[in-house]
Amino acid sequence: MVLFGTTGEAVSFSVKERCRGLQGVLEREVPGERIMVGASCSSLSDTLQLIEHAVDMHCFNILLMPPFFYKNVREEGVYQYYAQIIERSGESRLRLFLYHFPFLSGVPIPVKLIQGLRQSFGEIIAGVKDSSGDWAPTEALLQHFPGMAIFPGSERYLLSALRSGGAGCISATANANAAAIRNAFDAWYRGIEDVEQRQRDILNIREAFEQYPLVAALKGFLWNQTGDDGWLNIRPPLVGLSESEQRSLSLSLTKFVQLTPETGELKIQKGKVT
Repeated sequence: MVLFGTTGEAVSFSVKERCRGLQGVLEREVPGERIMVGASCSSLSDTLQLIEHAVDMHCFNILLMPPFFYKNVREEGVYQYYAQIIERSGESRLRLFLYHFPFLSGVPIPVKLIQGLRQSFGEIIAGVKDSSGDWAPTEALLQHFPGMAIFPGSERYLLSALRSGGAGCISATANANAAAIRNAFDAWYRGIEDVEQRQRDILNIREAFEQYPLVAALKGFLWNQTGDDGWLNIRPPLVGLSESEQRSLSLSLTKFVQLTPETGELKIQKGKVT
């Protein structure tokens, strides 16, 4: 479970709110070793505070963008940001997953930088989430870092990544379609013949959501599923879907998912993975 990523509106939340959110998840008995905590902030001290809190809670897997306010920064500065976090935390159990999302952050994490960090800090640099939106950068990471966990940021490239030694994917739309994505993942490892069809199925759902602002679409979907108005809370500058957009999304999804007869609400199959 990845907490406080882009879909979770992490950068719209304060350090205190994110700490409280992590505690709330742990209180619901989600094991800390199954959680990856997003600690991305422009402030190095805020990032350190979030990481220290996560470590105190025995959560050592951290997803971390470079600082994202200043643009066109030198590669040395990005290196120093990660290096100081590792050195000042003083925690050998820390596992950093670098979050490459240049479309939003405006600050890339090139292969050369990752190589330098890996040489300096070894297995603490544990992996990369590549949300560049293209296959080529993910493929390059897989070729350069066979010993690291490389995740494309979309199930669009799940099968391609697995074929090239990837660890899986970290995807926003797993919030809505986790079982089917996991079934596609398992089908690859088990050599099930219809893995290509399963990949097409999960891509159909992804593309339906991508027609709209993704955070708003996923929260609208979850509101539709649960009836919990809390899912309609979106912090500016993001805004929710309009009524017409909500209806249009629902109609798009009905091509690929089952409707609950009593209410007409969307219901993606919650299959059990064994």
